[in-house]
Amino acid sequence: MGSYHKGRRFEYKVRDYIKKIASEKDLDVLVIRCARSKPYDLVVLSKNTPPILVECKSHERYSREEIRRKEEEAKKYGCMFLLVTPRTISRIDDLFMGDTHA
Repeated sequence: MGSYHKGRRFEYKVRDYIKKIASEKDLDVLVIRCARSKPYDLVVLSKNTPPILVECKSHERYSREEIRRKEEEAKKYGCMFLLVTPRTISRIDDLFMGDTHA
């Protein structure tokens, strides 16, 4: 399987996991997968949290400079930034901890 397909499959897995966690907490979220992963892989919108810009990496290798730049960009626009790898996917639960209905 090529790297594009592996990455896309992981993005779908992350998208579905976010939807599952939000559903379990009875939260309404919109998860958008960006075409060609530009500028982020996923955007998560909810009444209960600031927008979340998600970068999915199906491997543990990534440019720290690229991640730092994306974190700064997200902060500039009042968004949260989340880097998700296979090792960190379960931490998504923490995003919705303490959320209450709007």
